[in-house]
Amino acid sequence: MAMKTNEQREAPTTPARRPRVIVVGNLTIDDVVLPDGTTQMSSVGGNSLYTALGVRLWQPRVGLVTRRGEDFPRDLTAVLHSLGVATDGVVDIRGPTVRNWVVYEASGERHWIYRTPRERSREVAVQAGDLPVAWLEVEDSHATGCGRSYRGHGATAIPPGHHRFRHA
Repeated sequence: MAMKTNEQREAPTTPARRPRVIVVGNLTIDDVVLPDGTTQMSSVGGNSLYTALGVRLWQPRVGLVTRRGEDFPRDLTAVLHSLGVATDGVVDIRGPTVRNWVVYEASGERHWIYRTPRERSREVAVQAGDLPVAWLEVEDSHATGCGRSYRGHGATAIPPGHHRFRHA
């Protein structure tokens, strides 16, 4: 079974209204270690998830562009919909989602240990074709800590003159 880009999808999965703000970034599955040694394994995370939810507090028309692996909880899409986040830009990819260990220190410091094989980085990085065509006229966008592969496409993913594009 071949995965499809947003240009190939048959029907939108979100309300017909185009987002006013698009958030582009990654989703992760994090194994968290707290200062007291307790753990929270397989926590959903990622810069795009938290940014989209933060933007949603102030803007009712938010869209999310990201990639998720086969192990990422599918019910999160319904939760995001219920919170008013458009998910037409969530692309399913084969293989695992980005995985991190996040270690919190008593001092307040935190450390990320990237557990995804380096050769997988390009596969999980957002690509220009992941952006739904219907969203090209967006008013604002926000790219959260994306790797080089997205930055290389950033200027072409949303046409110049139709947006304000910022990297976080």
